[in-house]
Order: sequence, then C-alpha cells, then structure tokens
Amino acid sequence: MSQILTRAAIVAALLCPVALPLAVQAADEKPALEHGSTLPTPGVVPTVPEVAPAKPAPPEIDEKANVLFATASASYKALTSFSELIVVTATVPNEKPSVRRTRVFYQRPSKALVLMSDDEGTSIIAADGKTLSMTVPQVKGKYMQRALPEPVNPVDVALQRTGSVGPGLDMWLSGEDLLAQVRPSISSLKMGVAEQLEGTDVESAVLTLKGRSGPVTLTFSFGKNDHLLRRLLMERTAQGPDGKEAKVTIAEAHTEVKPNDTIAPASLKFTPPMGYKKVESLEPPTYDEKLVVGGAPYAINAKDLSGKALNFAQYKGKVVLLDFWATWCGPCMMEMPNVEAAYKKYKAQGFEIVGISSDESKNDLQKVVKGRNLGWRMIFDGAEGPINAKYKVVAIPTSFLIGRDGKIAAINLRGPELEPAIKKALAQKTTAKTAVKPKTKR
Repeated sequence: MSQILTRAAIVAALLCPVALPLAVQAADEKPALEHGSTLPTPGVVPTVPEVAPAKPAPPEIDEKANVLFATASASYKALTSFSELIVVTATVPNEKPSVRRTRVFYQRPSKALVLMSDDEGTSIIAADGKTLSMTVPQVKGKYMQRALPEPVNPVDVALQRTGSVGPGLDMWLSGEDLLAQVRPSISSLKMGVAEQLEGTDVESAVLTLKGRSGPVTLTFSFGKNDHLLRRLLMERTAQGPDGKEAKVTIAEAHTEVKPNDTIAPASLKFTPPMGYKKVESLEPPTYDEKLVVGGAPYAINAKDLSGKALNFAQYKGKVVLLDFWATWCGPCMMEMPNVEAAYKKYKAQGFEIVGISSDESKNDLQKVVKGRNLGWRMIFDGAEGPINAKYKVVAIPTSFLIGRDGKIAAINLRGPELEPAIKKALAQKTTAKTAVKPKTKR
C-alpha cells in the first residue's frame, strides 16, 4: 500500500486528484488513494504540474518548434488506427523509481482499449464512444461499465482514466491543440537536439512552462518521418519534505509505434473476468457518500471573495457546478481551460459556477482569479475549511453539478464528460414547486 502524500510532499504536484491535508478527513475515515482521474492505482502519476497564470513577458517561441508541434498534431489527426507501448519511469530523489507500462490500441472513430501494468497488476480500460468499461487489480470481483453522456472520442476517455501518461497523446488523437491548452503558462518553446532513439531519427521541441515552484520543462521527441511521439521527458525542481530542493523526472518512452496498422478485433474488445459483478464506479469516494445523484447538496452560507453573501437560493432555477479546487492543484489547473470554456459557452443559458478554494492563502487565489479573469464567484475555504469539512472532500478536484431543480445531477465530471452533462441539465426545466432546497447537514 502506498502512503498518502500531502501537498508538502515532493510529488504533490504530480498527483491526480490531489489529496487534501489529512486534517480535513474525519478521524474514522480512510484517506483517499492518490490515483488518476478515477482509477485507484497507487503511486506517482505523471500529469502536468500546476502552472501560474500571472501575466509575464511574451513567451519566446521558435517558429520551427511551433511548426513541429502543428505537424505532429496533424499527423495524429490523420491516423485511422494506432497502437503503441508507453513505458513511464518516474524518478523522485530518495525513492524507488516508479515504472508503468501502458499499451494503447485505437481504431478511429469509436474504439479504444488501454492496458496499464505496474507492481499492482494490470488495469484494463476500454471505451467505444458511448460506453466506458474498466477493471483494476485493486478491486477484486467487480468491473465498472457505464454509459457516457454522449458520444466522445474513446481514446481521450480511456487515457484520462489511466492517469499514466503525460500530455500529448490523448489530446492529439482527439484533435485538440496541446499548446492552446497551456498557452497562458508558456515561458518558451524552442527546438531541441536531433538524435536517434531505438533506430528512429527524431527531432525535438522543448516546452518550458512557468510553475508555481519553478519552471517545468517538457521535451517532446517526434519521429522525423512520421512525426509521431517517441519520447516525452518532463523535468522540474520541487521542494521535498525536508525543505530541500530536489529534481523530479518523468520519462515516457513511446515504443512499438504502429500507425494505420490492422488491429485485431480481440485487441479492442472488453471482456470482464468470469464471475465479476458490474458496478457504476471502482473508486473510493472523495466526498461524503450521502451526497448522491438525485439528492440535494448540503447548504452553503458563506462570503465570496468580494465579501458578498453566497447561498444556493441565489441560483434558483439555474444549473450550478460546485467546484472544489485549489491553485496549487496540478489536475485542477489542467482542467481549468475546460471549465472556463463551458462557463463562457453556457452562462447565457443559465449555467453558473461556484468555486470552493482550498488554497492556504487568499492572495494565491486572488492572483489566479485576476490573472485568468475568471468570471464566476469564488469562496476562499482555506486548507482545512468548513465547506470542505461539511462535504467531507478529501481530494481535489471534486465537483457536483446541481440541476435547475436543486438536485445533484452528476458528480466529478471532468474532460469530455463535463459539457454533455451541462447541456442535459440545462435542457431540463423545473418550477418553483418541484425545486428542492439544499439540505442542512446534521
């Protein structure tokens, strides 16, 4: 079993979701596992660390590197099928290196299967655009299978669930622009060295991001002929538990790359183990288990950053995303562009967001809100705040989508699952008679 790492730990910025301080958890509760989006797999998870949204000088952009990224993106979009093996090695000072092997099978437009193996065993994650299925070695006798809110890119969903690979592959195969996602935090983008990796000639682009605790460097090495990723090296300096600075390195080796190859149907088919029972989720909850879809959220009476009173009555008849997050939380900041886009697109239709910040400093929160020009209301709850305690939130990001009727419509939506759920909730009309008042936790 792995230990729970708080944000004081050297790898805190790499956990997804990020565990809150243990003081937030009730004494009789089991702490949350540190794992990828919803996959309960212990260990270091190589996600992009948190980034600072301050307004700096214009970044240094080498046009050749910019073109290299664009060419790689176009190459992935043109694929009809794809498979590869990704070996991820995370190196943290004074700890045994963590190694994961992730095999990816993808058939455009609707099938993907990912096998992720580490010391715990092998997890299987499959998606067909409409259904997500999963087994993990930590949960015996059960497999997860549930419908997705609307057709989405299968490899995007599958890779997000593993949390085992860094940025790039899922975005490119889904047709997204990686640089656009991190543009506010880019310090520089330059060409790297040309070399040969396992017999393949590669050319590299070095992307430097402004992290809260220092720069984060990501070196992408692409095949010179097919422009597909062969290696991703992520490096940053972080403060360890002893207060000393230490270098954290995560290396992804992309091998056995097979673009547009014939993939056997069996490689894309999910078959649950004999005797396993189907369930809706395999993850331990990161919030009070009494909060369920169809029930009412706990009442909130607090003041926002401007000092104005905030409660759910002010949002009567609207769809509200109650978002527990923090500026120091890497996964939260990576999800932020998705949340911002949804807010801008649906605000006029009655969609609102209430942010619950777990930051240690109100000043940190205010800087990010101002720097990103976030338009929704924020509550500074602090590192061990009363709202987090009431909802028993032990890891972030955690979110609740509240429908027009005041009931919880969905929980912990991220990535491609967020927008369809908002659209569905907005389409449901309600009246004053059917609206449900938030319940007061006793």
